[in-house]
Amino acid sequence: MVESESNPVSTIRGLTHGRGVDIGIEAVGKPQTWQWAVDMVRRGGTVNFFGGCPNDSKVSLDTALLHYSEITCRPASTIPRRTSGRRSTWSARGTSRPPSSSIAKNR
Repeated sequence: MVESESNPVSTIRGLTHGRGVDIGIEAVGKPQTWQWAVDMVRRGGTVNFFGGCPNDSKVSLDTALLHYSEITCRPASTIPRRTSGRRSTWSARGTSRPPSSSIAKNR
């Protein structure tokens, strides 16, 4: 977690030796934090937007960055509600999906 940094994207990029994070989780719901989450993720990474911005919010994203870096952006609604309590555990493991044993138990 990055606290009180003037440029959290630079901090995260520095901590990951320029690579970026595998999964960026935005849970604040502000346009600036949505932008930071996209800018912090690595090529081929995923951003999960759990924080909903106010209805009149606008976010400007670099389309070349999203397209050529193959960044996946997902709203919170793409993860089934029955598994929502375990989202952070999966993210800590470096995956946005539950282990196959969890899938079998929840059927």
